[in-house]
Amino acid sequence: MSMFAFVTCCLLCLCHAIPTSKEAKCGYDSCNPVKDDMINVHLVPHTHDDVGWLKTVDQYYYGARNEIQNAGVQYVLDSVIPALVSDPNKRFIYVEIAFFARWWREQTDSMRHVVKGLVNSGWCMNDEASTHYNAMIDQHALGFEFLRQNFGECGRPRIGWQIDPFGHSREQASMFAQFGFDGLFFGRLDYQDKNHRLNTSTMEMLWHGSPDNLGEALQDKPYRDDNGLRLPIPECPPLVQEPRQAYQIHQHAVNLLYSTPSCYTYQLNRANKTWPTKSDDFFPYADREHTFWTGYFTSRAALKGYVRETNAFSQACRQLDAMAKLTDSDNSTINIQVLKEAMGVAQHHDAVSGTEKQQVAYDYALRLANGRNECQKVMNDAMRKLLPKEKEGPAAMEMKYCDLLNISACTLTEQNKEMVPLTKRTTVIPERKGHIATSELVFQVQIPALGFSTYMVKMTQGKKKLTKSSNIRGFVGEPFVMKNKFDGKGNWEKLTDLHSKKSINVTNDIVYYNGMPGNCSKGEFQPSGAYIFRPNETSWVKSRDYRETWDLNQTEPVAGNYYPDEGTGMQFTVMTDRSQGGASIHDGEVELMVHRRLLYDDCKGVGEPMNETGADQQGLIIRGKMYLHLGQTLDTAKFHRDFGLKKYMAPIPAFSETNMKYQEYSATYNTQWSGLKRELPANVHLLTLEQWGGPTLTPSATQPYLIRLEHFYEMAEDAKLSLPVTVSLQDLFATFTIDSIEELTLGANLAKASMQRLKWNTMDGELITDKDKNVYKVENRQKLEGPLDITLNPMEIRTFQVNLKDGPPRQKVDRFTVFSAIIQCYDYINI
Repeated sequence: MSMFAFVTCCLLCLCHAIPTSKEAKCGYDSCNPVKDDMINVHLVPHTHDDVGWLKTVDQYYYGARNEIQNAGVQYVLDSVIPALVSDPNKRFIYVEIAFFARWWREQTDSMRHVVKGLVNSGWCMNDEASTHYNAMIDQHALGFEFLRQNFGECGRPRIGWQIDPFGHSREQASMFAQFGFDGLFFGRLDYQDKNHRLNTSTMEMLWHGSPDNLGEALQDKPYRDDNGLRLPIPECPPLVQEPRQAYQIHQHAVNLLYSTPSCYTYQLNRANKTWPTKSDDFFPYADREHTFWTGYFTSRAALKGYVRETNAFSQACRQLDAMAKLTDSDNSTINIQVLKEAMGVAQHHDAVSGTEKQQVAYDYALRLANGRNECQKVMNDAMRKLLPKEKEGPAAMEMKYCDLLNISACTLTEQNKEMVPLTKRTTVIPERKGHIATSELVFQVQIPALGFSTYMVKMTQGKKKLTKSSNIRGFVGEPFVMKNKFDGKGNWEKLTDLHSKKSINVTNDIVYYNGMPGNCSKGEFQPSGAYIFRPNETSWVKSRDYRETWDLNQTEPVAGNYYPDEGTGMQFTVMTDRSQGGASIHDGEVELMVHRRLLYDDCKGVGEPMNETGADQQGLIIRGKMYLHLGQTLDTAKFHRDFGLKKYMAPIPAFSETNMKYQEYSATYNTQWSGLKRELPANVHLLTLEQWGGPTLTPSATQPYLIRLEHFYEMAEDAKLSLPVTVSLQDLFATFTIDSIEELTLGANLAKASMQRLKWNTMDGELITDKDKNVYKVENRQKLEGPLDITLNPMEIRTFQVNLKDGPPRQKVDRFTVFSAIIQCYDYINI
């Protein structure tokens, strides 16, 4: 979302006239020189092209529907290239690789040659509140790979450019540090925080993204940065004109130069200054009194849930492709690419955030649906190889995937009579029109890690009436054992941890806030909308009202205490199935916003209320789940870490019809199968497993794979599971054997051994550095016992290119030639 006359999202740095290969300079070596005896003013021409917001991705690219917004992305690139070629001093940054990749695909070889002489960096601008880190890493890695394949080392980004998202998380800073970035520029921070920083000259800082675990930090610079100097220039000079090279201001000589964010960061580093530090989030964000951007934490809950679910689907698709070792003849690379691109677009800060126009929200959902359909083809191809017990055995039946199970609708199965009746409320969901299922089949299953289980269901002649379950519901596990007590109306009365025998009294309510109306003329007349949460009743609230880095003057006691939700020795934990806004307004109370429907636009650019009416125009019905846990504080991490991961990567049901009896089927096909020969440690998650297409960082005779392993416990969360852990990849996987590995940066575009980041000084002297004084540090790294042993510290993600013994042949298809209308959001490349 942009409030500027022009819209952008991706950063390209078009730098200099076309050099020969010997003259090519990359990174900081490509910067225009500064004059150390003068005040240097860096002019950074840029644009901001949203990958969907007021118009769809396609409409923005081609310049369609200009009555909505006058914007045509392709023309920006068409016009800026000649200006850059004509003058080696000019620079231009561009943010969305989603658009640039499409434009690149349409160019002639001669134009591509010209542009290759200009590019020198790149990245993506995702939302930071509603997204999941798994999808954020994937969408960056996809953009990085496009840049690496087409522009080599000169296409590797060094800076993050997040000028439009509506608040910022320290996890994003941590991720950027692990990408190898040296700095981050952003545009939105709370108006009180901004004023405080301007008054104390702390607009630039070093940001600790994970101070308690990894210790990495990132140089951070709010984009609208005065920094104590105001130049008497009404606006930046047009790109095609020369900036005047020197001004005389208050007896100081000032040098103007075309520059980029990375070049500016490099000069800050050269100055060898000492910087303040920060270790918390920039959430929640308000741009004036009564105007907190906390509504979008929940806006468009259906789309948020669909994005979250589709990410798990995408991971399963790539895992099956890798385990089955599909090749170019299976076309899986192209199929997977469609879903990768759709998921990348969905991470955009006006997509999963729910802050787009209604027609654009439909377009995002359509892209995800198309991508899922393509990945279902891959999953069927993989299952045809993994299901049969014998290689020459009969082909497996085609699997069907029911994408409407969230409304209890599945064409394949609903002709049968299942066991558990649907609730009356479910049967009247308008979107179920045409579906005839009246009941669901519910039973417990056992599924091995990285594998599948098959269950056969058939009709019987007899009738058996199911009895209603008791109001006392028991859940057994280690260490979680809990009992719920309900009143006669289905409301909670008491939760008991049977492990410790401790109980708490609990009540629950489903309530709603009336949205505040208003005309936006000033803060006190700010209405509630897609971005803004402003309830029309606040007098009863006892608020928290605290910010770590400044003294808060609270104007909205409810909205101002909302955050994005991802004494007694007991902990009450709530886990959700999608992004939701939440707060603890009163002691002993948790409040979560599950759905929104507004009748006013909040004047932040969308130009329409966020009023999702559903198929019957009476209001969109959304089904979701929340999981509650009560347990001892020392033990609760063991439950919620493991349980949360299992729900996030929930099993994917698939269906097929057969006339075979169970004995015949089980003799022919695997009914239970695992891709692992042994389970991973209880604190380790296989975050990524996929075939690594395209040119690789190191030569490989066979098709390399990409693997990410994460330690998903924080330091000191659990006495055992928070300790460092070593995993051996030796003989781990069932269908392939690993020959060698090379560690890469988190974005998989640079060998970890080659990552060099700028070093910074801090005011508090508390910055953790390693023995070489590098900012990024992982402590307690144990010596590896073998070449395939990997040690993980708390909250650490490590990325590896994996080379196989007798692996499948190298893929030759260029997946980036198929960038279609389903493209994805990427950060910045310095062209």
